[in-house]
Amino acid sequence: MNPVSEPITIRAHNLICLQGFEGKGYSPEFIELMDRIHRYLSNNRGARVIVTNRPDNFCHSCPHLDGETCMGMPSHSRSEIGDLPDSATLMDNRVFEILEITPEAVYVWGEILNKIEQNLLPVHMDYICGTCEWRESSHCERTFRLGG
Repeated sequence: MNPVSEPITIRAHNLICLQGFEGKGYSPEFIELMDRIHRYLSNNRGARVIVTNRPDNFCHSCPHLDGETCMGMPSHSRSEIGDLPDSATLMDNRVFEILEITPEAVYVWGEILNKIEQNLLPVHMDYICGTCEWRESSHCERTFRLGG
């Protein structure tokens, strides 16, 4: 990856997951990819990202992906998910709402970090993440304390 490459496509909820990433994940491939993109973005605030609510490269290295649907442990109740395909999509939509960003739009990574810092509050953690299995084993809570 380099600054003149194509934008990196990232699911909206993974914008938040990247902030708390500490070398854990669903599979060795997932961890390696998350680590590589995390390091790249940490060193390149000018990198371009497309924010989506569909499976991204991280999802394609996750054993829970079935086609376009996340079959992992739901992080929200069925009534909250409603007609959406899965709880990952619900988390994405809530990140779009909280960060005030648009699906499929291209952003500069530094702009996304500013939106996280300005808009993300501790009260948003349950709303976005629900019972996500990674809450207990990552730096998620720190991410929400630093935002806002």
